[in-house]
Amino acid sequence: MYSPDEKIQLIKSIAEDIEALFSIKSISDFNMPSPCSLWQVGDVVAHLIGGAQRHMESLKRSSLGNVGPPQGYVVPTLDQLSLNNANRDKEIRSNVGSNIECRFKECYSCLNDVLIAVGKDDWDMPCWHARSGTITALQYLDLRVQEMVIHQWDINRSFSEDFHLEKERAAMLLSIIPDWLSATFRPGIHLSEPITYVFHLDGLDTLITTINCYGDAFEINHDSPDTPDCDVYCDLGSYVLFIYGRIATNTSLFAEKMKVIGDVNLMNRFEEWFKGL
Repeated sequence: MYSPDEKIQLIKSIAEDIEALFSIKSISDFNMPSPCSLWQVGDVVAHLIGGAQRHMESLKRSSLGNVGPPQGYVVPTLDQLSLNNANRDKEIRSNVGSNIECRFKECYSCLNDVLIAVGKDDWDMPCWHARSGTITALQYLDLRVQEMVIHQWDINRSFSEDFHLEKERAAMLLSIIPDWLSATFRPGIHLSEPITYVFHLDGLDTLITTINCYGDAFEINHDSPDTPDCDVYCDLGSYVLFIYGRIATNTSLFAEKMKVIGDVNLMNRFEEWFKGL
């Protein structure tokens, strides 16, 4: 279990890493396509800028006792939320223009100041997030960790296929992944028997998690069933990237990094149920 201070430091470190990458790139490099569907590198950076702004605004509203959605907010479907996010972040990028590097640095410097000012007894205070609803300040911090780790990979991977998730950063997402799966689950038709996926670390017998999908619902546990439908063996980074939709089942990277014992076609069902935002 990681402390809030460790998570804040991770966010700061990744922001500094991204800033260092900017220092050796030109403004035209922000037009490179990224692993995120619909987004160029500059759109991913704009998304991180917007995320920091919304994070600070939510904490500010919470401190004033406003823990619900803004007036007039209408809850969108997950697909509409994805489209709204893409359009909103493209607008942020358009507004900041060539100042995107400076704006990113300013936002994450301010966010760091805000986060380190949160008292140790205040991480349970409720605050509002568009996708997750009313959550605690600590849960919001987890969302920021998640965004920074995954989108740092998106940005760097746009320029080099040699970039890999650092093990420590990937490990910090393990306790956050259940909330991500809950947020991205697209329920379908109920199955009389669940499809069981068991994920193992590094091709060994080290169980990460078992996910039972019932079509219209799912559950996560750490049991080791006798006859799972899919036993999946992979390294930690590949597990995280698969869960967050960065290693698709129809790619050579999946074939290289994910060893599946069982019906490989059922991994396509997993992608359909847990589709990223």
